[in-house]
Amino acid sequence: MVLIGRLDEPVIKPIGRNLYELRKNYIINLEFSQFVVKKGFRTDGASVPRFLWFFVGHPFEGDIIGPAILHDSLYQSKILPRTDADSIFNQAMKQKKVKRLKRFIYFLGVRLFGGFAWKHSKHRKKVSWREL
Repeated sequence: MVLIGRLDEPVIKPIGRNLYELRKNYIINLEFSQFVVKKGFRTDGASVPRFLWFFVGHPFEGDIIGPAILHDSLYQSKILPRTDADSIFNQAMKQKKVKRLKRFIYFLGVRLFGGFAWKHSKHRKKVSWREL
C-alpha cells in the first residue's frame, strides 16, 4: 500500500487533556483507494511516553499529528494488516519531512509496542474506505 498525494493538515480541536477531535473529514489518498477519517474521530496524537518528548517532540506537533491520526485510525478500523498500517505511518512521516532520527524512533515504537494497541483497540466506525 502506497501513500500518494499530499497529506494535508488535519483540522483538530482539543477536547480534553491529551485528547483531540477532528473537526472535519480527513481524506488520505492511497495507491488504489481513498481512506477517510470522519469528523468526530478522537485521537491522543502520537502515543509517546512523556519522558521521550524531549527527543521526539510534543505528540500534537504539526509534522506528526497528520501521520498519527492516520495511524490511529488504521489501527482502530483494522481495514489493513498492522504491518501495512505501520508502513503507511512511516510513509506519511517521510512525506511530512519528519527528520530521520525522529521518524526512526516513532516507527520503532509502533513496531515494538504497537501490538498491544492493535490487539486492544476497539473497532470504530469513524473511518471509511473506498477503492478508486
